[in-house]
Amino acid sequence: MKAKSSAIGYYVPEQIIDNKFIAKRYDIELKSVYARSGISTRRYVTTQSTSDLAVEAINNLLSKTSVQKSEIDCLLLGTITPESFAPSTATIAIQKLQLNNAFGMDLSAACSGFCYALELGKMYI
Repeated sequence: MKAKSSAIGYYVPEQIIDNKFIAKRYDIELKSVYARSGISTRRYVTTQSTSDLAVEAINNLLSKTSVQKSEIDCLLLGTITPESFAPSTATIAIQKLQLNNAFGMDLSAACSGFCYALELGKMYI
């Protein structure tokens, strides 16, 4: 069976921080921050949790489609910053969203977590 992505949801926190913030916070040279990461600005949260970010992204996705919450049966959440190891952040998001027919799991694979989630989702389909 073939699988395809039919919509993408996202959430971007409002606060932006630059490399000066990172260099100062972690006491490293400013030039090395970009050299090591290739990133010049990031989004930053102080009051939201990882599951809050996931909920915002999922709600954004649902607003673009005709999919109902009751149709969601699996939530794969790629994160390197889980709220806890048990319960998983995915199951916390499931509870917040009231996805009563879904199970979920976190995929802790750093930057490649998105790719891992896509592959695992394809296998579940």
